[in-house]
Amino acid sequence: MKAHFDKDLRSLIEESDYTKKQIANNLKIPVSTLENLMNGEFDYFSKVSLTDIAKRLSSLLGEEINVIFEDEELKEEVQLKRKDTAHNKLRIFRFLMVAFLVINLIFLYFLIQDLRFYNNILRRNIYTLNVINRGPSEIYINETVVPPNQYIQIQLAFGENLEILGNQGETVIETPLVKYTVKLEDFEVSLLYGND
Repeated sequence: MKAHFDKDLRSLIEESDYTKKQIANNLKIPVSTLENLMNGEFDYFSKVSLTDIAKRLSSLLGEEINVIFEDEELKEEVQLKRKDTAHNKLRIFRFLMVAFLVINLIFLYFLIQDLRFYNNILRRNIYTLNVINRGPSEIYINETVVPPNQYIQIQLAFGENLEILGNQGETVIETPLVKYTVKLEDFEVSLLYGND
């Protein structure tokens, strides 16, 4: 059995007022067995007998003496390692949960922005259009002049028309969802349900 006393048994016995024979008689063991204990040879002892001997030595010598069994120390070390591993796993799980929640909150933020945009369109029934003149000359949008390489922002309700006159090059119409490029001289834009 692998064990040891928490104090130096040899020095305690030699410094005491008792002889080895007196201590062995008090412990009810032979002197040779006491020598084995002092040398740390515990092969022929059980846990119970070693614990009993440590208690009787403590009361005889007036010093607290304990037996430490190495297999119990190993068990305690394994238990501490298991606790550390469990604690680390818990920390990783918490970190992953926080990261998951943060990602979901970011996703929800953008989703709410999109829902507000579409709710605004449905509630007001109005589209915001950017009309960009990429032609060499000015164009007329519902009697508003747009110079070359300039744009105008127009709000157009469903069913309303937008007249573009004097287009000599390319006109780009940007809706919130689609971008149209038109090369017609004069044309009309109308938003209808289910139609572009």
